[in-house]
Amino acid sequence: HMYSSNNLVNTKKLENEIISSSKAECNKKEPKVLLLNDNSSLAKTIIKDNDFQKFLNENKDKIKKNKSIPDQNIVFSKGDTYNSLHGAMIKNIKLDKDGNLTMRVEDYYNFNPGRTSARGKVGERFQNTGELENFYIIISIKIPHF
Repeated sequence: HMYSSNNLVNTKKLENEIISSSKAECNKKEPKVLLLNDNSSLAKTIIKDNDFQKFLNENKDKIKKNKSIPDQNIVFSKGDTYNSLHGAMIKNIKLDKDGNLTMRVEDYYNFNPGRTSARGKVGERFQNTGELENFYIIISIKIPHF
């Protein structure tokens, strides 16, 4: 779902997080918000990603012991996850009563100045001319029987 305003998300805390990130990244208070469910192709790609698997392996024992861990930064290093979520946050990391691991991967989709890749340079140019609009992206992740 693409929401035209961050105030359409269902919690005030999440809305405040979106505003804070948006203001820091691009000085916007009302970004569009893209919500993807745990069955989306990007959620499935994230779960298979080597950097995400490394994150899971490094935190598996803490998650199982404590049923949750604090939010974490993640840097995806290649492929579609790098292009769409290079420096993201993993939030709300919890193990439910049925043993399912749930979380959200969040990032502000934008092209920071000085990108070195051809794709990054094109994205930055389109962003600067207004042809590409920034938005906040939230991907729900669910790993059954963690």
